[in-house]
Formats: sequence, structure tokens, C-alpha cells
Amino acid sequence: MKDNTTSYYPISLGHNCIPAHYLELIGLRAQSLPFDWLLSPSHLSINYAVELIDTNFKYFLSHLQYDDQGIVFSGKYPDVKFWHHDLLKNRSNIGDHLENSEANQILAFERRAKRFIDIISSKNVFFINVFQNRQGRLKDEVTFFGNSVDRFTQLLKRRKVTFQLLIVIYDDVDFDLDETVKPRCLDNNVHIRKFVRNTSINPYFGCEKTFGKIMQEFFYLSPTYPDFSRHVEKLTIDLIP
Repeated sequence: MKDNTTSYYPISLGHNCIPAHYLELIGLRAQSLPFDWLLSPSHLSINYAVELIDTNFKYFLSHLQYDDQGIVFSGKYPDVKFWHHDLLKNRSNIGDHLENSEANQILAFERRAKRFIDIISSKNVFFINVFQNRQGRLKDEVTFFGNSVDRFTQLLKRRKVTFQLLIVIYDDVDFDLDETVKPRCLDNNVHIRKFVRNTSINPYFGCEKTFGKIMQEFFYLSPTYPDFSRHVEKLTIDLIP
């Protein structure tokens, strides 16, 4: 906060690599963590986090196998893909300067899981999740996601974690935020923001400056964001009230 009484550690919760990508760009991604480069259906991402945290990641890497596209997943969580990592052949197609990409991939993900639990057990945490809005999304999916957010906040409060959760709802076209999952996420620790992804700038990440404006609501960033020559050095950030 502006009075420097509370610092938060930013952590990506998926559903894809967009949160980790933007944390990386602004210099706030300090360590590799389990959800950084995974891909899951939007409406399942928070529930996936709940199940892993609640079991201390017991089944995170259980029964690893390939899907029909050759992407690795855990048999316990078949909808979540290790999109950039072939854990069975110890290969990675993404360079992560925070961790040796040539290391044993399974051991690396085990370290990330342990690191995650250690962080939420000892630090104040600012989680970032992205939820893909789309026309025709099933009402049941929206309800499931909202219920998962409730379960997530209740679980962390039981664990006495001091946290905030930012959910960025994104689409490639403009949309009404109040017609998404926003009305179902009413906890004071949960913040909902809208991101219209401009795919003409980047087909996956959209406009960096537009997303940056969302980040600037919560994080102290350079006024000229993105300015990659002036990355933030701190491992934690101060939350703007």
C-alpha cells in the first residue's frame, strides 16, 4: 500500500501464460511457479488451483501421459496441459531465465509446487487469473467458475493467507463486464477487470499498454510502461489501495 505497511507477492494462476507474461515484462515475476506456463479451460482454472492447494499438490504430476496432440497432462487433471513442457521426454519449448530449462522437468515442477506453498504460507500474495469471455459460454461454466472463486477465497482464509485476487476477463471484442462472471465474484478480496485483447497487435497477448493500465491500478509501475529497460527490482510489490 502507499503507506508501505503491506507488500504482496504477485503470482499467476493461469488459465494460460498471459499473467506470467505480463509479470515478466514488468519485472515482477521473481521465481518460476507451477501455473506460469500451463493451459487450462478458463472456467476450470480456479478450481484446479483449489484442488492443488488443498492437497499440497499431491496429484499435480501423477500419471503423466500424452493427449492426442502429444501434449502432456496429469491423469488426475486431464483438462490441464503442460503446454510448453514435455515432462516425459524432459523437453521444454520455452526459455525461462528463472530456472534452468535443461534441468529435469519433473523435478523442476516439483520445486515450483513446493515454492508456491512456501510463498503462500509465509507472504502476502496477489494472485492474477485471466478468464476468457466468449459468446455462447455455457451458464453452467460461469456458475462453476463463480463457485470456484468462492471456494478459493474460503480455502485461503482457512489457511490464514493474506491475499488479493485479480481476475482479468478478456475477449477479442468489446463486451459488458456485468454480463460475465463479475456478479458472481463478490468477495472484498476479489477484483474484476476487463481486457479487450487487440489481436492485430499481438494475436495472443494483445496490447501491452492496455493490459498495463490494469496492472497500474494495483502495482507501482513506471509511467512509461512498458519500458523494458527499467524493470522493477523488488521481489514483492506494494499494493495501491
